[in-house]
Amino acid sequence: QAVVGVGIFVIWLLVRHLALSNDNTSTNVIDALLTWNDDGAWPAVPLLTVVVLTMDRVKSLQRLLTSLETAHYDQNARIRLVIQVDHSKQNGACLSLAQQFPWKYGPKVVHVSKEPLGLARSWFQAWRPYVPGDVTTPKDNWVSKVHCDDYLSVQCQRAIILEDDIELSPAWYMYLLSAWNAYPNRMDLAGVTLQRQELVPLLASRRNEQIVNNHEPFLYPLLGSIGFSPHPKHWNDFLSWVRDMPNPFEADVMTPDLITSSWYTDLERGTMWTQHFIYFTKTRHVEQTGVELCTLYVNLCDNFSLAAHHREKGVHVTMDTNQDFPVAPFNKLVVNFPAEPQKYDWDAKLVVPTKSDRLRTVNKLALGSTYGEWTYDASRLNSKSIVYSVGVGLDTSWDEALLRRHPGLRIWAFDPTPGAAEHVHRKRHSSDPNEDLLQRDRFHFTPEGLTAKEDVHVEKFTEPLNPDHISMKEGEFSGLGDVIEVDVSTLKHWLEQFNREHFDILKMDVEGTEYDVLEKCLEDDFFPFDQLLLEWHGLDKSETVSRRQAILDALTNKGFISIAESSGGKEMSFIRAPVDSTTETGMNALSTSLVGASKPKPEIKAKKKEKSATMPSLKENKLTIAAAKDVAKKNNGVIILQLLNEGYITMTLSWICNVRQFDVLSRTLFVATDRAAYDALTQFDSNLQVILRPYESKKMLDYGQHEYFAYMLFRTRLIVDLLENSVTVWLVESDAVWLQDPTPIVLGTTADIVAMNDKRPPEIVYQGGFHLTRPTDSSRRVWKTLYGKFEALLENSFPGAELGDAGSEQLLMDGILKSDENLIVHWLDPELFLPGKYYQDAEAQLEELGYQKAVEKAPVLILNNWIIGNQAKIARAKKWGHWYLIESSSSLRGKGAQCKT
Repeated sequence: QAVVGVGIFVIWLLVRHLALSNDNTSTNVIDALLTWNDDGAWPAVPLLTVVVLTMDRVKSLQRLLTSLETAHYDQNARIRLVIQVDHSKQNGACLSLAQQFPWKYGPKVVHVSKEPLGLARSWFQAWRPYVPGDVTTPKDNWVSKVHCDDYLSVQCQRAIILEDDIELSPAWYMYLLSAWNAYPNRMDLAGVTLQRQELVPLLASRRNEQIVNNHEPFLYPLLGSIGFSPHPKHWNDFLSWVRDMPNPFEADVMTPDLITSSWYTDLERGTMWTQHFIYFTKTRHVEQTGVELCTLYVNLCDNFSLAAHHREKGVHVTMDTNQDFPVAPFNKLVVNFPAEPQKYDWDAKLVVPTKSDRLRTVNKLALGSTYGEWTYDASRLNSKSIVYSVGVGLDTSWDEALLRRHPGLRIWAFDPTPGAAEHVHRKRHSSDPNEDLLQRDRFHFTPEGLTAKEDVHVEKFTEPLNPDHISMKEGEFSGLGDVIEVDVSTLKHWLEQFNREHFDILKMDVEGTEYDVLEKCLEDDFFPFDQLLLEWHGLDKSETVSRRQAILDALTNKGFISIAESSGGKEMSFIRAPVDSTTETGMNALSTSLVGASKPKPEIKAKKKEKSATMPSLKENKLTIAAAKDVAKKNNGVIILQLLNEGYITMTLSWICNVRQFDVLSRTLFVATDRAAYDALTQFDSNLQVILRPYESKKMLDYGQHEYFAYMLFRTRLIVDLLENSVTVWLVESDAVWLQDPTPIVLGTTADIVAMNDKRPPEIVYQGGFHLTRPTDSSRRVWKTLYGKFEALLENSFPGAELGDAGSEQLLMDGILKSDENLIVHWLDPELFLPGKYYQDAEAQLEELGYQKAVEKAPVLILNNWIIGNQAKIARAKKWGHWYLIESSSSLRGKGAQCKT
């Protein structure tokens, strides 16, 4: 459920990224989270303030600043560094270091207090979230440049506060931003800590015990102050509460059941601020909201921590002691963020959530215009959330507000009415910068209606009588407008079409079809969504009211709870909560009080249905499929498939020059993913079979990057669609050199899949750049399995992330092939079909043996892999005499380029 619901954020970081360049430019780990425009204006993205608290421990400060400087940041990151130096006669060295320390990721501010603050007051004054119009908060010119719907949201501004005896892991920034991205809207989250959890503070069971939790992030009520990033809203409320106290250090903030109260009593007042925050989260916030705030921790494997505490002599430590835990290295750090993190109580025991708990943590928001407003629960949405918005009409204000409020969230919108399509088209082509949200790739529009009827793809709809209205009703109705035919799909078909099993919100305004759709969901026990927002129609008829009530009662039994109503129950919003037998009666009573007294109703029974084994072809692939069928028809059902974009033009032209000596181009279909690549191939040779299938990507894609594997996902789906259309797919890549014609060997097999080895024998690992797949039931199943695994992984990654081998389609497919007993695989002779390791081995002996002696067995084909970057591949090919293109200024355009003889 965690993988399907919101997902797992996977960050796989390679050893090769540990080395920083001489100018300390760090690896691009997280792309587009914090960007700086050329005109100096901040975009509407969260800003990060790092506050360092110091006084007179210059060696400690140096170590902390060094760990900040050498950490890994996105190349576009802009982070404000604030170094707060407390007043002291011995603070001169710290002040000098702070002033001279270089910081390249944003503004640096050094603040020296005029009088001794002490540790607690330093924390209270460290960071105050900016709130426009609030006279109690100082003007923040840095944050005020950002337009935010809610300045107290983590989507707008964030901070982390560090005491100077902390040392940070190189991965701290990556983890912190990923954590807030995973849980940006949880209102029970006090903040995120880099500290490793160890203390169990409940006096009745006081001990040191680490919560393992499968080394995944978890919620724990105890504050972790070693690298604490507070939630802006809760931190603002906390500081306001402290500010209103006549004297914070005389206030009663005791929590008698916790060891922290004893520490607070023993220490000098003014040195311990954490007891105030513990009291605030445990007592005051619960009294006001009913919700106890928790901190997000993670206990990494091998005792690593994202922030080590050196526990040096200071206000809390009387003498230097050893650091608590080693800092986590950057390489191969994997952190999985589950959709619903486990929660532990003060005694470190796991808390089993109930419906009541779920209701208490609802973050209810209403967005959109007066006409198009919808209410939903924002607490479980994050940058990977998916919304199905069915029935958008002429008002997309809710959709646009949702996109603006939740960066990264994506919407699939559906509406069959011509007016809705025109509205979306107009929005997408507007020159108004305030109406650009629908132009982005986060909003997908499909001009189809929703139906509950399976195997029905076209349905009659009746237009409204008033031509100024656009809402149509499914079916034929007298007394209204014209009857037209529109494309329709079921909810299941949309999920299959977009290869999805789960999404977060289903919003329906479908003019009466909601009854059929929900009854079908209940009949099939099919609820792939966590929230349901809908408008009920036809409530002026008693039979419709009874039908609605039956659906409401059935939804309640499925765990759905109404959280909002308007227009007398015409519009409703539901969340789905855990089914808890101890509170079921109470929750049913709550739901009844919201929707009205229950009446006798027809029973709706649930039954399971088999999921379809077929995967409908993507509409965007239909032209490519048609072209492939034409090529296959002339070549006994086989095509050689090669994909390219502008960055691979010269490499592809060299491959074409290479294979012209063999009879292979007649069965090769080139799929160009951009216009430049298409034009270059057609101008180079008008006889080539080229199809344009647009796919946006960077010109150069390096192995390991999120974007590289996103391209592989696109390619995998195309292969699936071709296999579903009975095409035998022989996929090749242009970085290979063909020294002999491999056709007789490859086509002389009968296996489901013909593959080559990517490792040195005797080790066998599937190679993803040269393989043939016949359209059998077994091979289709294998490629669909790969696609599902691949998409699930990438859904939980993000642009700019380094996935390393974790996202490798080769390794994923290798595992699938070797575990499928019904699949027949033919492995090509590893001495004739060689991976790029051949170049590595031969180059090691090149000066002693020479090229001819190194090639003792005359290979058929050598792949130019095991090297990163096109330019590196081209240089290697030229070095070995495996480059067949005469390059000129026109090579990229195709026209005028020539082959070597």
